[in-house]
Amino acid sequence: IKIYDFDSEKKLSKSLKYCMKISKRSFYLHFSQNTKMQTKKIKGSKINYKHYKNKGYKSFSEIRFQKGLKLIDVSLNPIRNFVGLPAQPQLTTLQCDNTIIESFEGAEFQPALYQLSFYNTPLSRSFSNKPLMIQIMALITFGPSLNNVNGQMITKKARELAFSLSEKVRPYLSRGFVLISASPPTVAK
Repeated sequence: IKIYDFDSEKKLSKSLKYCMKISKRSFYLHFSQNTKMQTKKIKGSKINYKHYKNKGYKSFSEIRFQKGLKLIDVSLNPIRNFVGLPAQPQLTTLQCDNTIIESFEGAEFQPALYQLSFYNTPLSRSFSNKPLMIQIMALITFGPSLNNVNGQMITKKARELAFSLSEKVRPYLSRGFVLISASPPTVAK
């Protein structure tokens, strides 16, 4: 798992368990894929993380989201798409690992989203040999602030293609289609 300092965008370390320290925001998060989130409060700050892991949610619509969340984890829920995930202006990390997400249907623009993870999902397995397509679709649906998808930094080529295809492809992606070719632009359901 790659870890990034969100203020300087530098790669910090790689490990199974990881820590994310956002220094200027005065909070510390420690978590792993196998354990519950542990939080430590520093200087009276609020922790902006919400753990919805393995709760049986079938849709984002079933979840009541707090305002101001920076990290949302809905891993291990039978969620198929992004319908019901509201725009979260401060959301920087969205984890949807081990869900049944098969498309970007219903995805809303997330102006601060930096990292998106949906390992071991039908969508990630379908495009395991095409990380560029995943990056393009994620950029088109969630916005240009995205820098990391499934542990891979977004390439300059993906950004350029997403920018050029956005107007044509976004309406299809939001309806559950997936991009199977960038040139010529081709979508399928």
